[in-house]
Amino acid sequence: MENSAEGKDNPKNKEGKTPSGSITGKTGTPETGPAGKQNFLGTKIVDDVFTDSVEMLKTRFEYDYESYTKMLWNSNPEIHRILRSAETHEAARDSMYTYLDRAERKIFEVDNDLHILEKSTVRECIRVFRSILGPINEKRTSTSALKLLWQQA
Repeated sequence: MENSAEGKDNPKNKEGKTPSGSITGKTGTPETGPAGKQNFLGTKIVDDVFTDSVEMLKTRFEYDYESYTKMLWNSNPEIHRILRSAETHEAARDSMYTYLDRAERKIFEVDNDLHILEKSTVRECIRVFRSILGPINEKRTSTSALKLLWQQA
C-alpha cells in the first residue's frame, strides 16, 4: 500500500516528517543547521513547558575592546572624568551619586524642554543606574560593576 506511511499506525509521511512538520531521526537528535553542531542533552520542564536541552558550540567573535572602551568613555566624558579622578571605588561611588543627583535636578529646571515621557525615561534610567552602583547590588551579585568601571577608567 503506497499511503501506509501516512496511515493511523505511523504518523510519519514519506519525508520522515510528522503531521506537525517536525523532522524526526532514528537517533532522536535534532538536525544540525548552519548555526553549528548540536548535541541533544534531554528534555526538561520549565514553567509547564517541555524544552529540549541542546548543547551548541559557541561562535567565536573578534572584539576590539579598545574601540568599545573608547566609545563608552566618549558617550559620557564627565562620568569618565569622575571615575578617573576618584582615588578609590568608594570615592567614585560618592562622586557618581552626586553626578546622578545633579542630572536628576536638571530634569526639573524651568528651562528644560523635554517631553514628559522623556523626563520619565531619564528618571527611570537614573534610578536603574543608581541601583547598579549600589552596595546592596554588589552584595547580591558578588561583583561590583562600579569597581570594574573605575578600574577600566
